[in-house]
Amino acid sequence: MAQHFLIKSQISLENCVKYGDGLVLEHHAALHEMLRNRVGGQAAALFAEPLLSRGNDAAPASVSWYSEIDGKARPLSALPISARGAVETYLSDSLAPLRSLLDDPETAPLLGAALWQLEANDILVVGGRAVLVNWGMRPAYLGGDASALAAHYAGTLGRYLPLATPPGLTTAPARAPTALAGATALAAGAGVAAASPALGAEPGGAGPMAAPGMMGTAPPPPPPDPEATGPDSAGAGLPLVAWLPLAVLLLLASLFLAWLVLPGTRLFPVADTAPAVTNADAVALAEQVDRDLRARREALRTALDGAICRPDGTLVVPGGLTPDGLTPPALLPPGAPPAPGEGPGDRAQAAPNSVLPSDPRRVVVPDPAADPDAATGELGTTSLLQVLETRTVLVLGLSDSSVSNGTGFIVGPGLILTNDHVIADAARTGGQIIVFNEALPGPQPAEVLKTQGPLEQRGGDYALLRIADTSLPAYQVHRSPSSLTLTNVVAAGFPGDVLETDTQFTALMQGDLSAVPGLSVTDGAIITEQALAAGTNVLVHSAPLSNGNSGGPLVDYCGRVVGINTFVRRGDLRTLNFALASEDLLTFLQGTPAAPSVVTEACTPEVTRPAPEPQEQDPVPAALPPEEGADATPDQPVPE
Repeated sequence: MAQHFLIKSQISLENCVKYGDGLVLEHHAALHEMLRNRVGGQAAALFAEPLLSRGNDAAPASVSWYSEIDGKARPLSALPISARGAVETYLSDSLAPLRSLLDDPETAPLLGAALWQLEANDILVVGGRAVLVNWGMRPAYLGGDASALAAHYAGTLGRYLPLATPPGLTTAPARAPTALAGATALAAGAGVAAASPALGAEPGGAGPMAAPGMMGTAPPPPPPDPEATGPDSAGAGLPLVAWLPLAVLLLLASLFLAWLVLPGTRLFPVADTAPAVTNADAVALAEQVDRDLRARREALRTALDGAICRPDGTLVVPGGLTPDGLTPPALLPPGAPPAPGEGPGDRAQAAPNSVLPSDPRRVVVPDPAADPDAATGELGTTSLLQVLETRTVLVLGLSDSSVSNGTGFIVGPGLILTNDHVIADAARTGGQIIVFNEALPGPQPAEVLKTQGPLEQRGGDYALLRIADTSLPAYQVHRSPSSLTLTNVVAAGFPGDVLETDTQFTALMQGDLSAVPGLSVTDGAIITEQALAAGTNVLVHSAPLSNGNSGGPLVDYCGRVVGINTFVRRGDLRTLNFALASEDLLTFLQGTPAAPSVVTEACTPEVTRPAPEPQEQDPVPAALPPEEGADATPDQPVPE
């Protein structure tokens, strides 16, 4: 049983959807097992475990809800908009694999009954993940009205798992013509056209539908001829059963056409395949991570135990280097000038796997976009921080009901790579995707060139975007011929927990298009490399990530991309950060306009030596008066 209590809700049993001889709520164990075995634990964890009390004459029926996830439960609607989008994207990605189960006669009845929710606010956020409560319920007053049921589903889970036919209904209900609202002020300010169908257009249809009184409407049929009642009159002598085959054919044709317009449907679909990432893969990765974390802990403990502090204040760890991987300067007598390359501000090579990463502001990297050195003609350089700031972008996905934020990075002129799950909801619903960077003249509408996702089913999580402005320089991509384990790395992005308190982001969401939030940079080291599945290689690293970092670059200390940050796994004792390896993202980019510069040389960071910390001098004591009875001398004046 799930251990963590969420909430307790009073219910009316008549609102509970029936399944078998009881209520679908009473079949949570079967639902959980089915989802875990068929589509994985992520989808199974969505459905909170109910403890049902049917009540009595003195107390109403109630349900206590429990979850596998530990943390404080908050309604999704109570989250700031900057954090809400990431959770909604996670929810959509988790629900997407359920489509195949709804097509399976064995699993569809149970799952279809569970997918009803009582209200739109019955989605909680626990530990950054969505959890569903009051599932398996729908208002009893809707009865069997197919249109009313369809509208209720569309307003609850249908926002994240849109279906042509709501769960449990055998045919899609007729829907009134709708018109989408115009794009938000943010999209309008970015110069993005609203993707709204014409008034009267049927969603998913080809054009406007004729309404009574409009041109093109068929005229009313003529009144029946009272004389045309004989057996020769058209259809007059046919019994009702004779029309049954035609009615069945029309129904089948309608269902087939409805299936064709479902998102993701292909005229010649590929055969169903097993998920690309299995539970066995995840377990093997977890075991490997545990081994590498223990090895990393022992290495750090050895460095700490063996560190010594020299007379000049320099800390040296075993191996003879400083904690940030520099060779310590030679010990000199007081007043002697430092040797070339050993003074404050001088450049020196550092170990790529130093105990502590260097400050990105002190790391010097080649920059093809910078002017060459006037004296030597060598390639220009800049700081690692400058590389991150000019090549990393904020990505916003605007749909009808939410805004999702993520990160992307430049891989070619006007070409941006990010995660598919960052833009999937906006792309699926016809929303807008907008890109921001302080170096851009303004917000840039983006078009989607290619996607691969979701990760569990497709083995990748990528989206290639294109913007009109081509001024931002592109990252180099590092394809390493050897292991990167213990290599120091930097993660750059726009995490949601930082944006929540960023006044620039708040102003941007309120329509100030000149307000671009600052880039967040965290450092760490690669803990392990692992093949999560065939063609899916991940880097597990210690550079902290959170919602909003998705799609951002993982960069080595030579300024090259080694992976794309994609997901986080939070446990009771630690958080693991995962990036898809550069080898796989290069495979995804094949056949696209993106052709990033690829380098294979190992990284040897170049770092400017830090300036010595100013030493506080002990204050010189004032001259003290002589003791009573002591003779004053000219060298010891007596203060007045």
